[in-house]
Parts: sequence; C-alpha cells; structure tokens
Amino acid sequence: MTTTLAILSFCAVIAGWVWRYFGTYLGSHLGGAAVGCGRQAVADQFVRFLASPQTMLWQLLVLGLAIAVFVAGVRNGIERVARIVMPLVRPP
Repeated sequence: MTTTLAILSFCAVIAGWVWRYFGTYLGSHLGGAAVGCGRQAVADQFVRFLASPQTMLWQLLVLGLAIAVFVAGVRNGIERVARIVMPLVRPP
C-alpha cells in the first residue's frame, strides 16, 4: 500500500508537470511569444515553473482525476477512460 501511494504521488507530480508544460507551450505558441532557447533562459524558465503555485494545482488536479478513476473501479473507471484515451494516442 505504501509503495502504491509513493508511485501514485510520483506519477501525479510528473503528469502535473507535463500538463503544465503543455499549457505553457500552447500559450507561448498560440500567443506568438516564444521563449528563448539559450541554456540560461531554459534554466530560468524551469525555476519560475517550479516556483509557480499553478504547478501544484496541476498536480492536485491530476491526482484527483487518478483517484476518481481508480475509485470508480476497473469497468467503470479504468476501462471507460482507456476506451476514450487510447484512440487519442495512436499514431495517425
């Protein structure tokens, strides 16, 4: 049980980062303002990213969604989500 909670917490952090990065990427490309590509610019962006409270909100959102799916069970949770998500990740 402890291992499961540790893995779930780790995955929630990583998935929260991924969704936050995706939102930042879309915002910068759709808004026309690109972030500098230099090493220092990327490091500064990452420090600001970690310091932002929005990062924690994304992590909590992912954790809440994961808990809701697992509480719903195999058939009503995991299978239903897999049926929706799997076609989205297949190659064109």
